[in-house]
Amino acid sequence: MNVTKCQEIIPHLRYEWRQLNLMADLLEQYSDRRDEVPPGAWSAYVESFAMHARVLVDVIYRGKKFSSDVTAKDFLQDSSQWPKVRGAANEAEVGNLVERVNQQVAHLTYGRANFSPEEFVWDVRRVVELLRVPMAKLNQQTQQEGKVELLGPKERTFLKPPSTFKVTATTTGVNTPQDKLNTHGRTDI
Repeated sequence: MNVTKCQEIIPHLRYEWRQLNLMADLLEQYSDRRDEVPPGAWSAYVESFAMHARVLVDVIYRGKKFSSDVTAKDFLQDSSQWPKVRGAANEAEVGNLVERVNQQVAHLTYGRANFSPEEFVWDVRRVVELLRVPMAKLNQQTQQEGKVELLGPKERTFLKPPSTFKVTATTTGVNTPQDKLNTHGRTDI
């Protein structure tokens, strides 16, 4: 672990984690009040949420594609321990998430037109949960090692288990809330 490099990138990791959770909260908060959201903002929330999720999936679950990529292993003294610390990955779910972000948001593909309306329903809280558990484990491990402070107080508030919530989140402006629950207990947003 290169402590100096870790210290330099930690603010960016915190940003990704914070933005993922803030976008999830905004999607939840306005899911049944989209008329209160400025035109185009809903799609921006969805796209931001999806892209931050993909970034964090790469950090937590994927290896380095390029030498400059950051992974969770970079923050640990013994990087070979990360799979054990993180726990088993649901490879199908992780792969599905990355493919959905790629097809529905990150790339303009012919496949995007083939998605049914049901396939544009994002289980926002499930995506957060897929990342929350290993992020909490990574934060705990870095605290135990005492070399870097991965998450600050504000980012640690997002480590609490969220409610479940599904929202149709598309760039086409269609929205059909599946479950309506309040945010996961934070009043600091």
